[in-house]
Amino acid sequence: MALMGLIHEEYTRYLFNGVEKMTALLRRQGHMINPKRIRRLMGLMGPAF
Repeated sequence: MALMGLIHEEYTRYLFNGVEKMTALLRRQGHMINPKRIRRLMGLMGPAF
């Protein structure tokens, strides 16, 4: 749930970021996450992602 909040926050700030850029952004913030999980979470969050 916390990761979904971070994804939402970053996506609203950078609307053009896809899964790969979102993964890199969250990794730079210190989160151990892979693109597969980002893609799944963004899919759960709705069609706007």
